[in-house]
Amino acid sequence: MDRFTRNDLRIIANRLERVLSSSRVRIEQFVIDGNEEEQVWSFIRVLPSSESEIMQIVQMARTQGWRMTPSGGGAMGSYGNIPRQRPVIVLDTHNLQNIIHYAPEDMLITVEAGMTLHKLQHILAQEGQMLALDPVCDEETTTIGAIVATAKSGPYRAHYGTLRDMVTGLRVVLGDGTAVKMGSHVVKNVAGYDLSKLFIGSLGTLGIITQCTLKVKPIPRYRELCALPGTLNEIISWQRAIMDSSLIPACFELMGEIPLLPGNTATSSPWTLIIGSDENEASARFQRDTLYQLAGQSLQVIGPLEVDDFWREYRRILGAASIVLRLQTQPAHIASLASNIQHQLKADHDITSHISVTLPEGIGRLFLKTEHVDETKRALTRLRQWVQSQQGTLVIEKAPLAVRHGIEVFYSPRLQDGALELMQLVKDQYDPQHLFNPGIFVGGI
Repeated sequence: MDRFTRNDLRIIANRLERVLSSSRVRIEQFVIDGNEEEQVWSFIRVLPSSESEIMQIVQMARTQGWRMTPSGGGAMGSYGNIPRQRPVIVLDTHNLQNIIHYAPEDMLITVEAGMTLHKLQHILAQEGQMLALDPVCDEETTTIGAIVATAKSGPYRAHYGTLRDMVTGLRVVLGDGTAVKMGSHVVKNVAGYDLSKLFIGSLGTLGIITQCTLKVKPIPRYRELCALPGTLNEIISWQRAIMDSSLIPACFELMGEIPLLPGNTATSSPWTLIIGSDENEASARFQRDTLYQLAGQSLQVIGPLEVDDFWREYRRILGAASIVLRLQTQPAHIASLASNIQHQLKADHDITSHISVTLPEGIGRLFLKTEHVDETKRALTRLRQWVQSQQGTLVIEKAPLAVRHGIEVFYSPRLQDGALELMQLVKDQYDPQHLFNPGIFVGGI
């Protein structure tokens, strides 16, 4: 692991100040709680204001062999495996917040990667549009580049899809210091494979995203939620009935142990199915009536004036978690898998968690908040083995460095049959000197 003294960092900072002003080059420290090997990570944060400055910084890093990590979401050190070499430079994109191109009539927008999700949604709302993405994050600080790099999504993916459906193009600075455009600035592009998809969820290991072109949607004319509290067996039964019906829910989310808004969900049931409508009032009424036939008097309606508050509280509760586990299996089995994991965490390790599962996608997340590092690591190791026996996928999507120390955070049966070798070839192609986040991705890539 690379180690730099304070004097080393000062020398490197002086070199970087030839590209950036001294006010945009800072020596900082990051405390690594619970890691016995190293308690403090010292590094240099740089804040470029343009793609050309990023190119110069990367070219300098390439010449000097400095490791780098892109930053845009403020959650440094929470994602991926522990790196083999601790990066000496954190490249912060928060100064890149310009609109490059916006065509409301085409429902496309191109923005710099440092623009926050909150700012983007505010710009789009003035034209009656939105990015149909609702990840659990702090929208006022999390950047578009960070969201793309971590492939974040939320409950509305059941209807609107994920970033792979929304990103049409990217500009990226690669490991040789050149900037390339990938994808397209039009809605539909069929000219071969879209290389921009490689960067979605790559955790900043392939390059530094500088611009994103995104497809947007009209803001729904009428938005409503129906909450169906019940036992897990009841909800699994309702899941089958809804998926066999003519309903097209905007969100289709199972929530477990998440306190919902007072007055809307006054129930002692730990399980609630949230079904959304994003069409018009008549469609919402039809969906509401259909769901009433399933749940009866327990059905509770969250109207248009309450929906935003509901999701704001949802993000507040789940955003407080220090550990996030992402699960994936067949849609018919995801609810039971998540419930069994939650039970094991509580019964065997006294770790409480919240569950949020997008049922039609077979993808769910458990949100944990615990300060017991050693017990948590034991729990995660056991869960990995058990999920593997169930033919499921378990990824430690987010956790403190101390928890991830000595643990492989990725597991998926799809990583067999040469997949890792192919990923390594992609890494070697785009970042031949392994400057960007070396070792944090799948298989230590």
